[in-house]
Amino acid sequence: MTDSPFWLAMGAFVTSAGFGAVAALGAAWVAYLGLGKRIRAERELALAKAEEDRESAVEGDRRERWWTVLTWLWDNRDELGEDTLMEGLFALKTGELTVEQATMLQVVTAAAILKEDAS
Repeated sequence: MTDSPFWLAMGAFVTSAGFGAVAALGAAWVAYLGLGKRIRAERELALAKAEEDRESAVEGDRRERWWTVLTWLWDNRDELGEDTLMEGLFALKTGELTVEQATMLQVVTAAAILKEDAS
């Protein structure tokens, strides 16, 4: 069986430099595929992180504007009048609030109601 021309040719090929070249190309192709997969995964991870960072920045800006409006309403409560102050506080109540925002809004609203009742 080992004397057949096919096996003699295979034996000569396996021990030749050509087989080494084919094996090196095969290994390079496997490495290329693996590297491509890794690069795509890292790119997806970077895109997800960038999106998360952007959403976090937008949320931070939204909260900062909320606190600015609340502070402005409270600082100008005497000039605004009770109706305008309550409308402004009601506008702040819409949307998603953090625990701190909800608590502060309750405190300011209660203070405005007490001031209105005292008048």
